[in-house]
Amino acid sequence: MRIKLISSLVGLALLPLTAMADMPTPGVAAGPTDTVLVEIINFHCPRCHAVNDQFDTIAQAAKEAKIPLRVAPAAWEGQSLWPDRFYYAVRDLFPGAENIVRDALFDGIQREGQNFEELPQIISFLERRQLPQRIKQTVPKFDLLAVADRAASDITLVSEVKVGRLVDMSGATEVPVFAWVHDGKIKQLISPADASEPGPLVQKVLHKLNESTK
Repeated sequence: MRIKLISSLVGLALLPLTAMADMPTPGVAAGPTDTVLVEIINFHCPRCHAVNDQFDTIAQAAKEAKIPLRVAPAAWEGQSLWPDRFYYAVRDLFPGAENIVRDALFDGIQREGQNFEELPQIISFLERRQLPQRIKQTVPKFDLLAVADRAASDITLVSEVKVGRLVDMSGATEVPVFAWVHDGKIKQLISPADASEPGPLVQKVLHKLNESTK
C-alpha cells in the first residue's frame, strides 16, 4: 500500500521532532543501545496485516537484541484516524494490551470491512468480540471507557503527527516500514523497497536484529 498522509496532518508532520519534544507520546523508551525499532503500519494494508501475523517472532528477536520495539499506525488520506487513536490510547494507558487490540483492528477493517469512522463503532466492535474480558486476563486493570477518553484527547493526535514525521523522514513510499531510530534520527530502514513480499521482508528484519546480538 502506497503512502499518502492525511493532508490536515502533513504540515504538522513536517515540524522538526524537537518542536514536539515536550508533547507526551505513548510507547517505550530506548533500551541499552539507545535505539528504538519502530514498525510503521497502516490498518488497511494487507502486507502490514500479513507481517503482523509474525509480530511475536519479530518482538522476540528485538528483545534478544535489547532493542525496544513499538508499532506505530498511520492513517492515509480518506481513512479514519480513530483506529490509530484508539490503538495509541491503549498502548499509552495499558501496555501489554495493545497487541490484542491491534490484531482486532486489523481483522475488523480487513476481514469484516469495518471503516470505524466513529469512536463508538470501535467500542461496539470490541465489546461484541468480548475483547475487554480477554484483555483483563492479562491486564486486569484494563478500562475501555478510560481508553475511549484518551483516544478522544489531543495526545493521540500528537502520536499520529509524530509517526507522520517519521514517515516523511524515511522517504518510504509503502508500508510496513521498520525504522531503527537513534537520537531522533533514522539509522537503518527496511521497507517493501527491500522485499515486497511479507515473508522475505520479515526475514530481512530478523537478520538485521540477529546481527545486533553478535
